[in-house]
Amino acid sequence: MGEELPLSQSSCSDVPLGCVVPERVLARQVASRGRMLWIASDLHLGVPAPFGFPMELEEVVVASLDRALQGGAIIVLNGDILEDHAGVSPLVTLARYPRLRAAMGEATAHTEVYYVRGNHDPAADLLAATLPWNVVDGLVVDDHLLVTHGDVFDGGLTRTTAGRAAGFHAAFERLVGTPIDLPLARHGSLRNRAVTGIGFALAEALEDVVPQTGPWLRTNLDYLTTLEHGRDPRYVVATLAQSVLPPRIDTVIAGHTHHPGLAQAGPYRYVNGGTFCDGLASIVEVRAGVPVVRDLVTGQIYGREAYARWEEREPWGTWWSRVRGELHPWSLLRAEVDKRRQPRPAPPPARNDEEPPMSLQFTERMEGTCSFSGGDAERAEARVELRGRARPDFWRSRTIDLDGTLDVTGFATRRRAQGCLRVGPQTWEYDLAFVGDDASPYRLVAEKQVRLFDLARSLTSARGDVLDAFGRSVASAHLTFALDRDLGALIRSLTFGTPEQVTPTVVAEPVLDPAALPHDAAAEGRWVAVTGAAGHVGHTLCKQLRQRGYAVLGLVRSLDDARAAALRALGVELREADALVPPSLHRALEGKLIYGLFHTAAPFKLWARDERREIVEPMVRGTLNVLRAAEAAGVGRFVYTSAGGAAGHDATGRDALDEGDWNRDRKSAYLLGKTEAEERLWEFAGRRDLDVVSVLPTAILGPYFFRHTPVTRLFEDVIDGRLPLLPQFAHSWVDVRDVARAQILLFESASAKGRYIVSTTYRSWRSILEDVRRMDPRVRVPPPLPQAALPLLPLLDGLRARFLGSERTLTRAVVDELDGKEPRYSSDRLTREVGFQPMDFEQTLADTLRWLATRRQHGSFA
Repeated sequence: MGEELPLSQSSCSDVPLGCVVPERVLARQVASRGRMLWIASDLHLGVPAPFGFPMELEEVVVASLDRALQGGAIIVLNGDILEDHAGVSPLVTLARYPRLRAAMGEATAHTEVYYVRGNHDPAADLLAATLPWNVVDGLVVDDHLLVTHGDVFDGGLTRTTAGRAAGFHAAFERLVGTPIDLPLARHGSLRNRAVTGIGFALAEALEDVVPQTGPWLRTNLDYLTTLEHGRDPRYVVATLAQSVLPPRIDTVIAGHTHHPGLAQAGPYRYVNGGTFCDGLASIVEVRAGVPVVRDLVTGQIYGREAYARWEEREPWGTWWSRVRGELHPWSLLRAEVDKRRQPRPAPPPARNDEEPPMSLQFTERMEGTCSFSGGDAERAEARVELRGRARPDFWRSRTIDLDGTLDVTGFATRRRAQGCLRVGPQTWEYDLAFVGDDASPYRLVAEKQVRLFDLARSLTSARGDVLDAFGRSVASAHLTFALDRDLGALIRSLTFGTPEQVTPTVVAEPVLDPAALPHDAAAEGRWVAVTGAAGHVGHTLCKQLRQRGYAVLGLVRSLDDARAAALRALGVELREADALVPPSLHRALEGKLIYGLFHTAAPFKLWARDERREIVEPMVRGTLNVLRAAEAAGVGRFVYTSAGGAAGHDATGRDALDEGDWNRDRKSAYLLGKTEAEERLWEFAGRRDLDVVSVLPTAILGPYFFRHTPVTRLFEDVIDGRLPLLPQFAHSWVDVRDVARAQILLFESASAKGRYIVSTTYRSWRSILEDVRRMDPRVRVPPPLPQAALPLLPLLDGLRARFLGSERTLTRAVVDELDGKEPRYSSDRLTREVGFQPMDFEQTLADTLRWLATRRQHGSFA
């Protein structure tokens, strides 16, 4: 492999070297099969010249890449390609180089593209998740050639101010043979340069007295100054020379030091591809196992002579006469004064060790259009709903993680979108990844230009592009945040605080219902219908019916939303129907021999401007319409979902409420509607002699809700700390899976008649919140609301709804039904007649928490 250069032996021989190469660097094996390797490193896209990639080199790189692709080359990007510079997203940076971006897209379509992680690659994992590039830590080609960025061999070159000072201390101690205690400042500072100057002056004096010390002192001092003024390729090569790699590897191709060339590092051939900056544009081409380092502009080949210059020594006296003026105290002082006169960039916001991490969450909705290549004829409506969570290091990174849903008509239907928002002083950049309806990956890259004198308009308008997997723009996007439409939802979703530094308990996500009934061969293929199939109870009921073996016909008001898609995934056949439109019900039930119908659809609202017209009458009319349609279709059994409140809402001073009780003191519109609907149901069924069973569940929690109910929304508000004071209320609770299981048990029991209450436990809100806190210590238990302040709850709830656009949950009627009441219910009849046993309520709370976290991850609730 040629004569070994002294570079690997002498330059840093007195510095402890050698490293253990991590297994991940050697894990990826590739066979070239005779194809060329095209390897580029250290482009540092996004960093301005002269330190980063000059824009004028874009065409040079593209031309070289095109030639490589024509020969079927394998493309390797060897680290430090996309720079996270000045808070700008690396993917936004890539979009600023359209020709290079398009060329990389073509490369991805025709050959393998490998992205080797470097030490300036914050976007590597994001690229791995969104672009069809192979992101690796290292690449072993044909068993003998290792491609790695090279920073693994740079353990001695520390990257923090404290580390640089410590490294300087250690090296200087080795130089002078005694410990020193100098408060060294930042890299390249006046004090560091002064100490270096003193060291060289000492070396000159010692060399006059002890000539043999000269070479050793010169080597180490030269190493010190190089280490302090830039990356030292000799250190990396010397470390490689003393490292142990797998036996068959004889060549290491790296970047990192920005010094192109070849050197012999012990048993290994070291190849460095250089960088792209002013005056340099070098890559590595490997043909038939032979690496060549070539400058794309000048055509110069960098061989071993490029590294030999690091061994050339300037005569000591010549060097000292040249630099002594620079190291004179007055020269150093004058240089320092000149430097301090230069305008300094604004420092990042200070953050000390005691500053708490940021805890900020919000939900943002925007609507607008995406304009495709066809112009106005190709314009589509676009909507995006994002839940943001600031990173704990927000004050430094200025980054907010985003997760939500994106909907572009005819292009991406209710698709999950993930990414981040980078908050800059003048630009807010959105970077979202999603999968279109054609199953291809896309990115939405948009920004808000923040203008102080037009703050409201600039913060509510985002413009950008939709990019395909190759980085090509397929549409331009314009999204707006409407103050009158979306501000309330944003403020309502906003939470801000400083969370405790604890590790929350991991709660397993519910996969199969622990209380689900076993599969029944007798039920196989028998059709049952479920109204309100997209709701909390309806979805869970469809899920358990399918597990039981039934063929399920789901009646929903929309066939196109995400809830309908979730039902189809369960194998449910969907038909569109509205309980207030009788013809739609009759059409939906046609053509099927339906053995049973489960009616769960109802407006679950606690307040309306006209409660009789908007809540009570739709509940009563809808129930009777579905019952008439079921009778006309010849349905065998009708199972109605009522509410525990239809049996009353206060058991103070008596046994628990049971099926013989009726609510004669109904106050809230919801309980009034449920009670009146059930009364009319029994009147109609009695006249027609219909087979009807009524199920009365209490307050329902549990997983599988895709839209909030008033109960789940109130539960989320409480655990998220949106209620600063906790009312001293109690309630009876039940798991939604128990409600579904009870309905199926009653449907299958021939002897079941009449009403059945299903309830698990009677608990106060405070005791539930304390259980939740044991599962997740981040949850705060608010102090109790004084009884004297209770009448203010409806007022505050109304103000929040008025100004923030939230749904009302604590109306005056609801508060009156809970204040001082004991809504306790008995499920003894259900247990006695069909053997019902409820789930453990701790499992209900745990699964509800997990479902909330899952839905937040996959997109905010509707």
